[in-house]
Amino acid sequence: METPPNEDDFRWEDPRPPSRTLISYGAALQTVHKRPGAWARIRVFTVAGSAYSAARGLRVAATDKHWEFRSARLLNPPKRYGLYARFRTDAQMKE
Repeated sequence: METPPNEDDFRWEDPRPPSRTLISYGAALQTVHKRPGAWARIRVFTVAGSAYSAARGLRVAATDKHWEFRSARLLNPPKRYGLYARFRTDAQMKE
């Protein structure tokens, strides 16, 4: 037996537009896609939390499991944090 939709939750409406997170990194991600398996630093942050949040946002927005995103502290320049991206092919994901 089907449960009727909750009247407070059910709406006829178009979905939200694509994630601004993916759009803002579009050019960098296209470049990363051209070298499968290689990590690339796509942005530098001055605050660790911002780099972590950007990586987390990209992981959530990218529904394709071929993508990986990480943040890490940079050795040079000090007190900076990098946002890294990597695209892997099906074969690379099996390794």
